[in-house]
Amino acid sequence: MAERGLIKKIRIGKLTTTPYGIAALILAILMIVGTFLPWVYVGFILEPTRTYEAYMGRFIIELNGYGMGYFANEIYYIDSQGQPILYEGTGVSSMLNTGILIFGLITIISAIYFILYFLKESGIRVPVLENIFWADEKREFIVSMIFGGLAYLVVFLFSWFYDSLPLATGIYDNVEDFLVSAFLRSSSLSAEVAGTARVVMYIIGGPGYILATFSSVFILILMLHRYIFAGKLILRKSWKLRLWLIMITLLTGIFPWARIVNAMEFSTIGLTNDMWALMFVAFMAFSVFLIVFAAMRASFAVLMKEEEFISFDLPPEELSRRISMLPYLTHGLKLLRRLLAILFIIPPILFYLSTRAMLRLHFLYIKDGIGYLFTEYTAWIPLIASILLFLVHIGMRE
Repeated sequence: MAERGLIKKIRIGKLTTTPYGIAALILAILMIVGTFLPWVYVGFILEPTRTYEAYMGRFIIELNGYGMGYFANEIYYIDSQGQPILYEGTGVSSMLNTGILIFGLITIISAIYFILYFLKESGIRVPVLENIFWADEKREFIVSMIFGGLAYLVVFLFSWFYDSLPLATGIYDNVEDFLVSAFLRSSSLSAEVAGTARVVMYIIGGPGYILATFSSVFILILMLHRYIFAGKLILRKSWKLRLWLIMITLLTGIFPWARIVNAMEFSTIGLTNDMWALMFVAFMAFSVFLIVFAAMRASFAVLMKEEEFISFDLPPEELSRRISMLPYLTHGLKLLRRLLAILFIIPPILFYLSTRAMLRLHFLYIKDGIGYLFTEYTAWIPLIASILLFLVHIGMRE
């Protein structure tokens, strides 16, 4: 199931590798870096709006990909001399969360596999590993997809369930409990410090989680590209590009789109409770199915393949036969393209409808001061990718 034909080689000094090896190495390094950065960064920060007689501080829980971090509960009053005086709080205490540690370790294991994958692509042989992971093409495909899928599954599960992670603070049961308390406390502080400081809430994932998410999405698509798009299906570049954009849209679209915190609860908006988000994901999933099914079963699939259907190297009889078939095959491909154009234009509209509903809720919360709604950083990737997908599709002739 490896990619058919010769794979381009890249020479770096004395090392010769492939684009897949380089990409896997870069993404694996980003995954590892991401585990050292905060995955959980929730609570609020008090930012002073003037130099003297103001308030500053933080009520924050920060945990990296290994579950290590701190709980900061400190509010200071800056006196007329510019000196901070503890106003309330208990200071900073260290924390360890074993739940996140498990997520981080699985991420590291996946990253190590893709570093070994780079060594394989670079011709650096480790016989024991070859027998375990790459004994044949089928095993290489299965193992690579498992580790790519595992890296993605970790951040996917974390995105949906991190609010349920237990906290060893002795006060708060889990992240949701802490965030509700943070909202209530920030609301009361906002009135006390009005004119001297402003409250900035943080209720979505930290930079480490975001980096791990992007790395895992792209490494999974990289494996899909090599072993399915370019390997089994042997698609043209235009169709591989479409599938890349669809998979980026799909794999990021099933992540939460927004988070809400109020005096009662911390909740998530996404495909589980938003009709527009669910329809968005369904259209993308159906598009993948349609292209893959057409590439495997349709008679016009020969026009989607990398190999040229019409070639003057063919025997005259075969060339004549293929030319006579071309109008029929072209008509089938045009029907597929038109159907896909319809499927590709709908998701951005669905995203707009979902965003409009969330904006109404956001402004209602802000106006009445009853909560916060934040869109996830990853939520805008599906919109950008789906718009780009539609523009690329209608701009291509094949």
